Amino acid sequence: MKSNIILSGMALALLSTATGCADQTIDIYNVDKPEELSQYEYLNAYGNLKDYIHSTRADINPEFKLGIALSVDDYLKYASVYRLANANFDAVTCGNAMKPASFIADDGTMSFEKISTFLDAASEKGIDVFGHTIAWQSQAPKKWLESLLKPAVPDTPAEAQDVEVGGTDFADYTKFPFYVMGYEPEIVDGRLHSCNPTEWHQYFIADGITTIPGETYKVVINMEASKEGEMNVQFGDWSGMQTKVLMFKEGANEYTIPMDGSQVTANSSFVIVQPGTFDGDIWIESVKVLHSEVVESGKYVSIISNGDAETAEDLSCFYSTEKTVGPNPCIIGGAGTGADGQGHAFVVKSGDNPANTWDTQFFIKTNRQLNVDDKVRVSFKYRADHAAECETQAHKEPGTYNHWQMLVPTPSFTTDWQENTWEFTVGADHAAGGYMQTIAFNLNVDASANTYYFDDVKFEIYQTSNEYTPEEKTEILAAELEREISAMMAACDGRVKAWDAVNEPISGSDRDGDGFYDLWSADNCSAEDQANWFIWGDNYGKDYPRKVVELARKYGPEDIKLFINDYNLESDWDDNRKVKSLIHWIEYWESDGVTRIDGIASQMHISCYADPEILAGKKRGIEEMLRLMAATGKLVKISELDMGYVGNDGSSVKTTDLTFEQSKEMAELYRWVIEKYFEIVPTSQQFGITQWCITDSPEGSGWRGGEPVGLWDLNFKRKPTYGGFADGLRGEGSVITE
Repeated sequence: MKSNIILSGMALALLSTATGCADQTIDIYNVDKPEELSQYEYLNAYGNLKDYIHSTRADINPEFKLGIALSVDDYLKYASVYRLANANFDAVTCGNAMKPASFIADDGTMSFEKISTFLDAASEKGIDVFGHTIAWQSQAPKKWLESLLKPAVPDTPAEAQDVEVGGTDFADYTKFPFYVMGYEPEIVDGRLHSCNPTEWHQYFIADGITTIPGETYKVVINMEASKEGEMNVQFGDWSGMQTKVLMFKEGANEYTIPMDGSQVTANSSFVIVQPGTFDGDIWIESVKVLHSEVVESGKYVSIISNGDAETAEDLSCFYSTEKTVGPNPCIIGGAGTGADGQGHAFVVKSGDNPANTWDTQFFIKTNRQLNVDDKVRVSFKYRADHAAECETQAHKEPGTYNHWQMLVPTPSFTTDWQENTWEFTVGADHAAGGYMQTIAFNLNVDASANTYYFDDVKFEIYQTSNEYTPEEKTEILAAELEREISAMMAACDGRVKAWDAVNEPISGSDRDGDGFYDLWSADNCSAEDQANWFIWGDNYGKDYPRKVVELARKYGPEDIKLFINDYNLESDWDDNRKVKSLIHWIEYWESDGVTRIDGIASQMHISCYADPEILAGKKRGIEEMLRLMAATGKLVKISELDMGYVGNDGSSVKTTDLTFEQSKEMAELYRWVIEKYFEIVPTSQQFGITQWCITDSPEGSGWRGGEPVGLWDLNFKRKPTYGGFADGLRGEGSVITE
C-alpha cells in the first residue's frame, strides 16, 4: 500500500534543484516513499518534448506538429495546463469547445467568444490550434438540428373539407361509358342526354367510387332540364343502396344530394339515375361524389437566420456587392443603425455613375432551395440616406441570375423606415434552371452615391406536409452546415488551418455484406446512442462528408487541411478491418472527382498489456494500420494518443495500483509507437502526433476514469510515460540509466 510522506528540508531542496529546469515553472515531484525517489530522478534528464522534434530527427516532415488535447477552460486559467502545453507542444486540440454542440444552442444561436479568446491566447504563444471537429454524430446540436427537420405545426386545428372522391365528367366521352341496363343515354356535345327512357329504366352516371362504410357522402350533379320534374338518385352497391328523390327546375343548375353514412356499406359504390315518369329531356354535364375529410392546414415557417442583423458571426443569408465587388457577406452597421434606433442593420453603399443598375446589390438568401409552386412570404424594414428606386431579381446563389423581376410592387426607398410584406408563389421564371434561393436588390437604379439599410428581414415558406422528404432534409441540413461552417471559419479568421472534417463516421458492422463496415445509422447503434446522437448519414445521406469538405474549403483558409478521424483503426482482432473500411469510404467520397480529403487521423486510445502474446498482437495491428494509412499517400496523423494498462487478469489497472515497473512497460510502448510512426510513415506524410491526456484521469471522470493515461500525474509531475514519449521523439534510444 502506497502512502504520501513529508520530505525533509534537505530532500526538498535537492529535489527542487533537480527538477527546476524542467517544464518551466511546474512544481516539484510528490513521491510515495523515500526509497522510490531515485526511480524517478532519471526523468530530470529530459528536456521539453517539442525540443526533440526538429533537433534530433532527420526523418521528420518540417511541417510535423506535436500536439496536446486540453480543455479550453483549463488553458485559459493560465496556470499549469497553460504552461505545460506551451512548453512541450507545437499545437493544441480543444477537447470540446470547437464541437458544434458546444457553440450552438438549442435555438440555433451561435457563440464564439470563448473560442476567439482561446485562439488569441494560443496565437500569442505561437501555438497552432487543430480544429476538432466539424461534423460528428455524438456532439452535434441534436435538439436544434431536429427542430429544423420538423415541418410546421398548424396554428389552428385543421378543418373538415369536402374532397372529391369520384365522379364523371361527360366532356371526356363521346359514347356512354358504363354498363347498359336496358336503356343507353346518348353523349351529345360532351353531355349525357336522357329523353323519357320509360318508367322502369335506369342508368349509371358514376361508378367505381371508393367509399368507407359508415361515412357520409354528397352526390353533386350539374344538369339541365327541359322542364321541372323529379327523379331518383341511388348511391351504394347492389348489396346495399339508398335512394333519394331529386326535385329539379327547368334550365341549368347544380344539385347536391346528401347520402346517409349509415346506409353506406360497401368499399366501392356507384351512382344511378332513375328518371321514372319524367317525360322531358335531361342533359347531365358532370357528377361528383364528395367526402368530408380533414385537410392538413399549414403555416409560414422561417427559412433564413439572423434577419435582425444582431449576430455578426452569422451572415450566411445576407450578401452584398458594392461598386461591382462581391458578392461578399453583407456589412452589419454599428449600434443605432437599426430600425429601432438602437440595434443593428444590414448596410450597403453604392457609388456614383454606375455602369449598370446591378453594380451595387443586396441579397437575401434562403437556407433551402425554392421550387416552382412554393408559396413564400417576404417582409423587411428599409430606408436610404436619400430617396431612391431599386430593381428586384430572382437568383440561385447570390450573383447567379434567374429572372429580372421578383417583388411586385418594387420597394421605393425614402429617408424614413418603411415596412412592407410580399406574398407570392414561385413561378417557372423565378426558378429558371431548377430552383431559386435568393432575392437580389439592384441598388444602382439611382446614379448617385447612397447608403441603404435593411432590418428585421423575414423570409418564410408556407409548409403543410407532416414530414420532409429525404431530398428536403438534405437541402435543409446542407444550408445549416453552410451556416455553421461559414460562421466558425469566420470566427477562426484563418488561424485554424487543419480540421477533423468528420469525426468517427464508421460503425463496426457490415450489414450489406460488402466486406466493409457501414456508416453509423439507427440500425447499427445502441438505443442509448440513438437517443443522444444526431446521425448524419440517416438524416443527410451517405454523402454528408462531401458537403462538409466542400464548405470547409469554401469558407476556410486556402491552405486548409481536412482529415477523417476515427478510433479502433489499429484493431488487431478483425485484421484492421476498421481502417480498411475508412479507406474504402474515403475513396468513395473522393470518387466524385471534386472532394479531396487530405489525411487520415487515428485516435489510438490503446493499452499496454501484461500478457506478452496479447501485446505482440496489438503491436502487429498498429504496424499494419500505419502501413495501410501510409499506402494511401495521404497525410497521417495520430490524433488522440493515450494509454492505459491491462493486467494479467484482463482488467484495467487503476493509477493507484500501477507499479513502477508497469509504468516503465507503458513508457516502452509509447517509445515503440512513436518510433514506428516515423519508421513506417514517409516523411512527406508525417502530419503530427497528438497526446490526448496531459495528466492521469481523475476517479469519476467520464474518460477512462482513474486510469494512468497521462504523461504527467494529477500533480503535474512527469511520469515514466513522459520519458518513453520523449525517447520516441528523440529516436536515439533512451536516456534512462539503469
